[in-house]
Amino acid sequence: SQCTSYDCGFGYCYIEPVNGTAQCVCDDRYVNYCPGAACKDRPPTARDCDDVQSQGYTCSGVYTITLVPGRSVNVLCDLQTAGGRWTVRNDNLYRLTSSRKTEMLILMEAWDGVWKYASYSEFYINSEFDKYRIRVSGFSGTAGDSLMHMMPFTSPQGGQQFSTRDSDIDGWPNSCNPTHHKGGFWFNKCGASDLNGIIIVLL
Repeated sequence: SQCTSYDCGFGYCYIEPVNGTAQCVCDDRYVNYCPGAACKDRPPTARDCDDVQSQGYTCSGVYTITLVPGRSVNVLCDLQTAGGRWTVRNDNLYRLTSSRKTEMLILMEAWDGVWKYASYSEFYINSEFDKYRIRVSGFSGTAGDSLMHMMPFTSPQGGQQFSTRDSDIDGWPNSCNPTHHKGGFWFNKCGASDLNGIIIVLL
């Protein structure tokens, strides 16, 4: 059996009945992020996915990170795309970006299956008191820099604040949220980018 060559560590080997492949099933206290790898202790305290990767973890998955002492959250860490260490986050962006220099990577797939990306060498947002005002700089990539068109640094405070249906703070006389894009975003005068909006098929 394939299990004879598997050392699952803190778990046991299981043969998938459909395709006959072997995999490790971990005990409750342990994890196995990579297919075929042994079960081991969960990662020690990490501030972000960069910390997770630096501790030797190489497979993408859901990891627990500690934003501030006493506050931990589960996040999806992409440890394989473009060198890894990317985090997919939402509510805790402020805490994540305010503690250290942060990069942002956006991956997008077109209808024809072609992938594009936009990378920013610096990315951070302010707190809820400033409506999560965003700042980005240092663009590179194949998707085009649509964020800078939407978030010009025309005010002393920096970039655009986050606008929603019930908090219309974009730069358009009519709200961008219900009339154009149907989702909250850092709208200026609506714009060329809305990662939270509806999908529009252009025929």
